[in-house]
Amino acid sequence: MTVPLTSTGGEKVIYIRRADTTESNRISAYVKPQLEPLVGALNPGSTVTLTGRAFRNGASALINGGAFPATVVNPTQLTFVMPNTSGDGSASSSVTVQVRNPDGLVSNTRTAQIPRVLEVPFRYGQHNLSFDNFTDGVPDWGTYETTFGSAEVWHEQLDPIFGHPVLTAAFYFFYEYFLKGKANGGLATGFCTSLAGLVADRFWQGRTDTPSVTKASVHKYLTAIHGRLLSRESLIHFHDQGRQGTARVDQTYREIEATFLRGCDRNNAPLLFFIPSGAIWDSGYFAKLADSHCVMPYRFLYPAGREPQLAPGGTTTLTNPDGVEMYVWDCNNATSPNCRLKFRRVGSEIRFDFFSNSNTASIRSEDGVTLGMMTLGDYLLADHDLPFSGPFGLTTFIIDFLLSPADLQVADGSGRRTGRFGTSLVSEIPNSRPCYLIPGAYMLPDQTALTRRIVGNAAGTYAYHSIMPSGGSLALESVTTAPGQEDVLAVSADANQVRFTPAAEKTFSLTLARTVGTQARALAITGAGGAPTADVDVALSPDLSLLRVGNRGAARSVQVRAFSIDRTTNSPANRQFASLNLPANHDLTVAVTNWTNLDASVETLPFQ
Repeated sequence: MTVPLTSTGGEKVIYIRRADTTESNRISAYVKPQLEPLVGALNPGSTVTLTGRAFRNGASALINGGAFPATVVNPTQLTFVMPNTSGDGSASSSVTVQVRNPDGLVSNTRTAQIPRVLEVPFRYGQHNLSFDNFTDGVPDWGTYETTFGSAEVWHEQLDPIFGHPVLTAAFYFFYEYFLKGKANGGLATGFCTSLAGLVADRFWQGRTDTPSVTKASVHKYLTAIHGRLLSRESLIHFHDQGRQGTARVDQTYREIEATFLRGCDRNNAPLLFFIPSGAIWDSGYFAKLADSHCVMPYRFLYPAGREPQLAPGGTTTLTNPDGVEMYVWDCNNATSPNCRLKFRRVGSEIRFDFFSNSNTASIRSEDGVTLGMMTLGDYLLADHDLPFSGPFGLTTFIIDFLLSPADLQVADGSGRRTGRFGTSLVSEIPNSRPCYLIPGAYMLPDQTALTRRIVGNAAGTYAYHSIMPSGGSLALESVTTAPGQEDVLAVSADANQVRFTPAAEKTFSLTLARTVGTQARALAITGAGGAPTADVDVALSPDLSLLRVGNRGAARSVQVRAFSIDRTTNSPANRQFASLNLPANHDLTVAVTNWTNLDASVETLPFQ
């Protein structure tokens, strides 16, 4: 007799019926569960599905004879949770698997592999946050000082008293615009880096109450820490990693694996970043900033028979990454342990797929994204500088940023370009970099004559800012533009000579600032203007005591305002001069004889 495949498990009555319907005596028999071959490894802490026949409610899974409760989906399928590791990883091993029904009958035996696990003792329910990523930041001067340090940030009086953004206050204008987040009309699409940093920091400090942390209690702190993505260190670090392209995937994998093998601590613990890949970025990347992301790795899961191996010297590894899975804490699914990267070999390259609580990849190498890494110590614990400053001896940068609706194109005297050209973001100029995560912002070489083309991509007004490491800034504000319009701004290497050639007749505000000793100085001209055949030439002395603005176009009414503040006393001086008629073919000249009390003369002089 053959037991039907559809038989359910448990006690059955068996008898024989002849053709004349006469029946034999009855006997009892029992149908044991049957287990089909297992597919894949039994990953610690994962939900495992077993298939077979005759499974009954109340069945359990037996691993090496040890019983684990199971959920019977139907007579042919059940699931159970594999026991997790203790946080110290596990060796690769072979185990026996059986199913035991509640009547005590046990299935046939199958063999499965438990993979090698390399991990840190991160545990959900102890170390993860209980709220997901968010898109509303709360930036203010307090968070600005937390991000960069009060020693670098000029006092907030620079902006509200003068009324024009200058020096570090000019960068604060952009800092605030970025960090207020998409929900408040800003740029940041989330606060993943600060969230990953917070979770990692609490974990390495031994805190086990992180699920009790509320968003409200850390909202300002997270805003300030996320602002470090705008620092000099972060912008250079991630741009240089991104330029390595797909090859950076393998290097980042090995850097993190080597750290796990050598031993993690609060300082060297890795944070993993998804960053744009290659020296030339597709500008479409900025339309999907959600792909730029940060997670905290805590576990490597290796294919059967694979062992991680440090290279001699311990700085990298010899492991084959193909098929390896890296589990991460992901703020987009803050309570899910099912967030992971899977690495694969394509030709000679290692690529990745990222699964965030899903069996469908949300980010892949083929999306133009590579993997970067920064340690928790470097991101969270070390000092971060404003992008146009830094310790003595390091390369310094001009930071240019443009607020929509226009694109910035920069060229040097050799025709090398940086900026958005067509659909690509390029950085051909030596020591230039598009700013990671920040559309319209670029790091440019100091002491280099550069020509900027500001190309309109919609109708509206734009604001252009340039901040210099020597303690100067230049701003053009309230400049009208339209699709295809190209305004040209040429600036000398020392930034003491400027020429602005608008694509059409335009009126705008011009603000210039310099730092001289402990004093910040600024001059603002409102109502200046020019045209395609009427360039606006600007010349100024290095200490801003003398300023000349040429007017080749029509006569116009201009207003001049002067401001100074000493950072040792925080004593500001602010003066607005009477409106002045500036005739055609005349220079507007401003001569400041005393910056402390703003003794100055403002007059117009005909061209010589």
